[in-house]
Amino acid sequence: MALLRFAEDPSPEHFAALPFGPGPVGLGLGASVHRFVPAGELADPSSWILDVEEFNGWAGPFDLLGFLADAEAAGHPVAVTAGPHDHCAAPPWTHRPRRRGSTRSASSRPGSTAAWSGSPSTSTWTTTAGSSWCASTSGRREAFATIRRPRPDPAPVHGLTGAGAGGDRWGMTAIRHDWSVEEAFALLSTPFHDLLHEAQRLHRERFDPHVVEGAILLSIKTGGCPEDCGYCPQSSSWSTGLTPQPLMATGEILAAAERARAAGATRFCMGAAWRGPTDGQLERVAEAIEAVSALGLETCVTLGMLDDAQARRLAEAGLDYYNHNLDTAPELYGEIITTRTYQDRLDTLARVRAAGISLCCGGIVGMGEPREGRAGLLAQLAALDPHPESVPVNLLVQVPGTPLEGTPPLDGIELVRTVAAARIMMPASMVRLSAGRADMSDELQALCFHAGANSIFLGDRLLTTDNAGDDRDRAMFARLDTTVADEPVRRAQELAAGA
Repeated sequence: MALLRFAEDPSPEHFAALPFGPGPVGLGLGASVHRFVPAGELADPSSWILDVEEFNGWAGPFDLLGFLADAEAAGHPVAVTAGPHDHCAAPPWTHRPRRRGSTRSASSRPGSTAAWSGSPSTSTWTTTAGSSWCASTSGRREAFATIRRPRPDPAPVHGLTGAGAGGDRWGMTAIRHDWSVEEAFALLSTPFHDLLHEAQRLHRERFDPHVVEGAILLSIKTGGCPEDCGYCPQSSSWSTGLTPQPLMATGEILAAAERARAAGATRFCMGAAWRGPTDGQLERVAEAIEAVSALGLETCVTLGMLDDAQARRLAEAGLDYYNHNLDTAPELYGEIITTRTYQDRLDTLARVRAAGISLCCGGIVGMGEPREGRAGLLAQLAALDPHPESVPVNLLVQVPGTPLEGTPPLDGIELVRTVAAARIMMPASMVRLSAGRADMSDELQALCFHAGANSIFLGDRLLTTDNAGDDRDRAMFARLDTTVADEPVRRAQELAAGA
């Protein structure tokens, strides 16, 4: 009740009773509007005011303490809960909300967030980082009849309705690396429009929703791969009619990169079908990386597994990104690939990260996996710390002769859900709508972009399969009022942050 007492009478003794730590306290409206105030300055009631003219259609400024005091004076029932909770994101209503009764709420999390919100649930728990206090008012007296105290042993339930350090009901004002498979599954199962709304909101926090990044992918060594990936026509295990091609000369690669730059790409990606390169092969790739980098393009390669020395050599050559997809969830991996393990994948990712190279790491959906499988993949990707800077979401391209030919196609809306969940779980990453676009309608792609995808491969060819093509992309983006970035998006963000 300390927060209510302070709201009614902001005296020094009532302020002293608030359970704030020594650090700054974040005051916010959801995740998009916030400021941090030293804890000591919050003794002044004016410090609790967010001078925002409008938020989600409501007129400001917004006064957290004033709202609580007014609610108490009006005789509304109030409950104070301890611990993270699932209501933190909207200013008070003047009308009945869409669901769960008429509710107004305000919350303050010591060292984290104070916010207004709209979900009336009061199921709560505590975290080892400390307690948080929430005050809610409801037109339904039975909804808020108790006061809950902190529990010494936390039992956090993260995801859509609960928390972590954050100021909105999704618990995602900060980047998380502790997503469980259960949470990811709950996210994928969220009502569709709610899911897309939250994904678009988080997308706009960090990115321009009208801009996508363009990359071009070139197969610099094709076919003859000893791995038995069930989706890949380049495996020597399958008869797909693909003719193996040796590693291209640096001059050929450079000419292709120049064409990519002229086509509007800001990143040039090079793929070689190896289990892992020899040192001699790696040197030739390093030479190509240096030449392409000199054009001003970002560089990315995918070469299979690497050892520590090879990762360091690629870093010395100036490589920006290394692509190494996790493909699917750990428990499904053996059904798709038997010649390597999931841990092999994770080990190479760790070596690349240790060398200072950014990661391009995602997976493939539509390989017959259930929704739980997509949840497992997303949880693995989000557990990487830091998150991959690029997260490609590939829709399986069924190639005749591969074991996955004939797999029932994934429903398009399920693809959109996967993109949205990736955006929410990895909000600062570039999410690439990658393979499979040639078979997607413009409308399906538009939903994926709305769900948070902001990167594509340009051109009419990927490694060995068809891509959408420049003419079709140009027409689609014109319809969507969308442009392809003329400089690398993350580089532009870094420059802006430095300024």
